[in-house]
Amino acid sequence: MNEARAHDAEARSRDPLGGVDEAIRRVRRQAYVAGGCAAASVLVAALDPRAGASVALAAAVWAAVLLAANGILGAVRRDRIHEVILSRGSAGCASFAHEVRRLGRASNRERLAAGLERALADGRRWAELLPASRPPPGARNLPANAAAIAAIAAGLRANHAPVRAIVMLDRLMRGGYGSALYDAGPDWLRRELGRIRFEIESDT
Repeated sequence: MNEARAHDAEARSRDPLGGVDEAIRRVRRQAYVAGGCAAASVLVAALDPRAGASVALAAAVWAAVLLAANGILGAVRRDRIHEVILSRGSAGCASFAHEVRRLGRASNRERLAAGLERALADGRRWAELLPASRPPPGARNLPANAAAIAAIAAGLRANHAPVRAIVMLDRLMRGGYGSALYDAGPDWLRRELGRIRFEIESDT
């Protein structure tokens, strides 16, 4: 049992993404094959229209399945990269570096800062909004955290937010009105925003 755990730990250290990159490469290679089959269906159709249509349909269905698989694997890879970042780890692969760059882009940081400030504004005027246009009641917990939210937004815009803080905030806000930003209890929300603020301010 201990040997199995040691082997698993060693495998994770070698590939913290758990082989997702390789799975994506395999799916993409199969997508190229599906594209080749679709192109071949044109030649087949010239000889036998019915057979050509069958090949084209099969290739289209295959390509759709591969496209869906690629999207799912992409989301899994992103989540695993975020887990590595949250654990203060790293991975020496292009996909990890690409995601770190994406997270740190000014456009992504501004999206998070603006979304956080918009949620705070909605929380402040929650009672004034028409019932049909109100965010979830949890928005009313945000004004009590205005100072933390202002500090987080300022850090994001000043590019003082480490990538770990960006991942923490992204997870907090992911899902829109169904996210933890609106759904969490007031104490948990205060602690989480405080953690993100501390992460940002300790990096300046």
